[in-house]
Amino acid sequence: MKKIALLILFSGYSFAGLLDFKTINNINKSYKEQRYEDTIKYLYDLDINSAKVNYDLASAYYKLKDYKKALKHYKRALGEGVDEHNRLYNIGNTYFNLKDYKKAIIAYKKALAIKKDKDTLANLQLAKYKLEHKKLDKVLKPKKPKAKKTKHKKNAPKNKKLTKKELERLKKKLKKDMLKKELKKLIKKSFKEKEVPILMYKIKE
Repeated sequence: MKKIALLILFSGYSFAGLLDFKTINNINKSYKEQRYEDTIKYLYDLDINSAKVNYDLASAYYKLKDYKKALKHYKRALGEGVDEHNRLYNIGNTYFNLKDYKKAIIAYKKALAIKKDKDTLANLQLAKYKLEHKKLDKVLKPKKPKAKKTKHKKNAPKNKKLTKKELERLKKKLKKDMLKKELKKLIKKSFKEKEVPILMYKIKE
């Protein structure tokens, strides 16, 4: 994982005075010590419209697992002083953590169009894998039968025999359930045969 954030904070921002120097010093120190709430507080003392400030805000929110706020600031971080490949890669990771795999794939592909690297390629494959599993789970998820309102007749026989039509319907349902199980096994087997990374690569700071 590249350690870029601290270098950006020191070399990228302009020093207008002693206050800026102290603020930037506090930002670097708090980020290094993993006090990300403090990092965010200090970053708001700088130019909030700056692409670099938004990028570092996004990274701090990402570390706190506040992915919605991280995404908002990564989107605002388009501009001078921010590596566009890293920004798109991190947007992909943020969407991934929000379980929006379609948008994660789009972001990874945009990042790869700028620069091809193994981390982005691996995360793209993982996002595709997760999306396929999400689709599969949706298809195979059993639908809950709607509860029918039935009036219980008094003195109704407890062991009611099933009609021929009801037996046929039960047989069809069992056959369908068996087919679904077999299909799920086959798809899982095909996924296992593919080389897919287990863990997602971290954000590029």
